[in-house]
Amino acid sequence: MFKDKKELLYAIKQWKFQLSIIILVIISIALFLIYSKSDEETNDTKPIVTSHVNSNQKGKNHDVLKNDDKTNNKIESNTIQNGDEIVFVDIKGAVEHPNVYKMKSSDRIKDVLDKAKLLTDADLSQVNLSEKLTDQKLIYIPFANENKNPITQNDANNKSGHSKSLNSSSTNKVNINTASEAELLKIPGVGPAKVREIIDYRQKNNTFHSIEDLKNIKGIGDKTFERIKEYITT
Repeated sequence: MFKDKKELLYAIKQWKFQLSIIILVIISIALFLIYSKSDEETNDTKPIVTSHVNSNQKGKNHDVLKNDDKTNNKIESNTIQNGDEIVFVDIKGAVEHPNVYKMKSSDRIKDVLDKAKLLTDADLSQVNLSEKLTDQKLIYIPFANENKNPITQNDANNKSGHSKSLNSSSTNKVNINTASEAELLKIPGVGPAKVREIIDYRQKNNTFHSIEDLKNIKGIGDKTFERIKEYITT
């Protein structure tokens, strides 16, 4: 088959070389298959771990929700026990500081009067000082020489109606030359600050020669004068 020894050796070398290549190919294929299988097993285990983590997280979230519910229940319980709400009360009449006051629903009329400061000639004979306050309540404190009942209304929309009835029932005009501070406060739209300016002007100039002289006081312009002129005289 082989002519000489050299050809035999050459054939053996060729066969070894080809065998080495075949072995390398087989090893490469085997390694590829092993690696692929290992990668698939790794991927198969990942969802299980994720599912386990998610399950634990859900448990924690559930515990947090339970704790939040307990906290909310405690807050609601405290609110019910305290029972206090913020209310706004409008007070007018024989007080030094007529205004809208921010109070608590557990406060009484006496509490808001302590803030508004009663005038010396305020008439409390028909005022229930122990009455609890409600939101949008209007409280009118009458003067001692005023024959009117105190007004305590919950509906703020009735305030304008009350003002109209009060104005229309004022048959006696206020004499700006002789009226006291309390009497001047009865003029609609004239507050304590304006009353003091009227009295100061009257003392400096001895008298108001006519009701139009009121316009000489700062803050009493034509519009204000037109609104109050039917309630005043000299």
